[in-house]
Amino acid sequence: MTQPAFHWKAVEEMVEDLNRTLRGRGNYFCLGAVSRAYRAVDNHARHRLRQWLNGKQRSRGVNAMRHAPLYLHRELGLLRLAPTTANRS
Repeated sequence: MTQPAFHWKAVEEMVEDLNRTLRGRGNYFCLGAVSRAYRAVDNHARHRLRQWLNGKQRSRGVNAMRHAPLYLHRELGLLRLAPTTANRS
């Protein structure tokens, strides 16, 4: 979903698509002790979204922009799976 071929998408649309996928996968794999796995998925989603944003904004290499997790979650609205498992693990 975050390949360079999708740089034409608006940021809001990309985050909405990512959230839909994350929510679906989170609901499907919610049984058992998944807290550690969800943290890994959250980290990977943030990493890929940062890479996609840097490619879209042509910010690569040594001077690539670093998007803070708070920006990705609060400003852009990226879903976090880890807090949804507080009572399950």
